Amino acid sequence: MSRFSSSARAALAALLAMGAALAAATQLCSCRITSAKLWNLEQVHGEDGSARRVGDVRGDIEHVVKSGGLPFRPAGLFAQMGDFGAERDRPIRDPLGDCLENQIELGQCDLSDPAERGRAIAMYAFLAADDDWFLARERAVVECAKLARLEAVAAPLDPPPRPADAQTVRDAVQRVYRAYGVPFGGASAAPNAPPTPFGLRPLRTASIEDALRELSALELDVAGARRALAATSALVARAQTLERLGAGLAGVQAELRRRTLALALGAALTDDHEYVRASAYDAVLRLGAHPDAARLQRALLEEGPDVALAALRVLEQRGLPPQAPVAADAAPRSSWVALLVDMAPSHEGRRSAAVCRALCAVEPQGPRSQRFEEWLRWWDERSAPQGP
Repeated sequence: MSRFSSSARAALAALLAMGAALAAATQLCSCRITSAKLWNLEQVHGEDGSARRVGDVRGDIEHVVKSGGLPFRPAGLFAQMGDFGAERDRPIRDPLGDCLENQIELGQCDLSDPAERGRAIAMYAFLAADDDWFLARERAVVECAKLARLEAVAAPLDPPPRPADAQTVRDAVQRVYRAYGVPFGGASAAPNAPPTPFGLRPLRTASIEDALRELSALELDVAGARRALAATSALVARAQTLERLGAGLAGVQAELRRRTLALALGAALTDDHEYVRASAYDAVLRLGAHPDAARLQRALLEEGPDVALAALRVLEQRGLPPQAPVAADAAPRSSWVALLVDMAPSHEGRRSAAVCRALCAVEPQGPRSQRFEEWLRWWDERSAPQGP
């Protein structure tokens, strides 16, 4: 009987301790959830964007425990929980599903903190460009589009003709870290360097400004931009913790956030899969005050049916680009209406219906019909030569 009572008391103590730990973890989850999603996305991907089948995918509370986020370590709790808190790899049953799930949940996190937002943008840019699975790339483009609107990105960017290689980017980032006195990539500080509130040796303002200027001046493609952004975001997080974030570092990191998003969306416009291109065109055509006329025309005519549908949705919701004729010698509205009327007859019902909705939005004098035959008849009557 005493043995049973002792076991019962031990089990009760373990349950109470676990409840206390879970309550504490729940309170911390709001600030830890972003890092949990980023961790999981790293675990299910190789460096080349391929799916990993072995890794340490975690739940939110598990990540808090494993990352040392609990404010205490209850005595005997982890003995009862086994190796719950130990870092270990295990089989990943559905890396593609885990990728989509964590992408969506990351997009639902509070990314108002600039360091966390920078890390999320760097991850989404990696997935949009390098993930092997087209649905993961498509979702990453959707999330990049949301963040691009928050960051006031006006247009996508094409990569420069000669972007900086990975080593050049690494060297520039390392110089920034050294200027702040923070080790980077396994580098250690000088053994006799005196400690400072921020890094491992005294801050040198001139060196910091020079290093930040050099990093900002690099010609970057999407891979280089996301790597630089991830590194500077980690430095921003450390600076915020120690209340030493200066305007220079904050400004460079903000500029890298915008540049990374613009490059990621620009790269997605030429993705091999049409679904990804359609999401990219839908996002890009919504940037800025008005859709870009040349890009809109290309989406309608050259990029495939799904991309054309995305462009038609933009026309329906945002209207025509101002003063943007399809042909240089044509009146703006008439040329676009002619283009749309020509697209209306289609064996695919979705396209005909989308064209009619776009025509209703851009041509108030038309028949306001969802039937393309009525638009053809109206256009023929309008285009017929008038008698003397």
